[in-house]
Amino acid sequence: MAGRQPGATDEQEDTETESEEDTPEPRTLKIKRGEEEIEIPETEAIELAQKGYDYTKKTQAVAEARKAVEERAQAIQAQEQYLAQQFAVQQTLIKEVAKVEAINDQIAQYEALDWNAMSDSDPVQAQKLFFQYQQLTTKRDRAVEELRHKEGQAMQVQQQRREQMLAQGMQQLVKDIPDWGAEKVQKVS
Repeated sequence: MAGRQPGATDEQEDTETESEEDTPEPRTLKIKRGEEEIEIPETEAIELAQKGYDYTKKTQAVAEARKAVEERAQAIQAQEQYLAQQFAVQQTLIKEVAKVEAINDQIAQYEALDWNAMSDSDPVQAQKLFFQYQQLTTKRDRAVEELRHKEGQAMQVQQQRREQMLAQGMQQLVKDIPDWGAEKVQKVS
C-alpha cells in the first residue's frame, strides 16, 4: 500500500476512513434575504435567530422607553398649558383687584368730604358729588362681584385639576401595583 504510513495497520486505516465518512456535513438551511434565497449553515441560522430575538427585545424596550418619554412630554406640555392658563387667570384677577382698589381710592376721597358743610354752602354741588359717590359705590360693588365670580371660577378650575391629577395618580398606582384597590387605600390612609 503506497500511501500507507509506516507502522500503520489496515485496521487503523479503515477507522480513519470510516470516521471521515461518518462525520456528517453541516446542515444548511434556505433563508430569504431580501429578494434572494440563500443557503446558510444551521449554526449561522441559529446565531441569526438569537440576534433577531435580542434585537426584538431591545427594540421593544426602546419602544417602551420612547412611549414613556412621549407620555411624560405630553404630561409636561399639559402642565405647561395649565400653568399658562393659571398665569393668565392670575393676571386678570390682579387687574380686577387693582380696579377695585382704584375705585376704593376714589370713594375714600368722597368719604373724606364734609357733606354737611358742602350741603350748606353749595347744595347743588353737594348733590352732584353725592350722586357721583353713589355711582362709584355701585361700580365698586359690581367690580367686587365680578372679582368674586372670577375667583370662584379659578378655584373651580383648580379643584377640577386636583381631581384630575388624583385620578391619574390612582390609575398609575393601579398600573404599578397590581393589587391596588380600595382596601389598600384604607390600609395606607
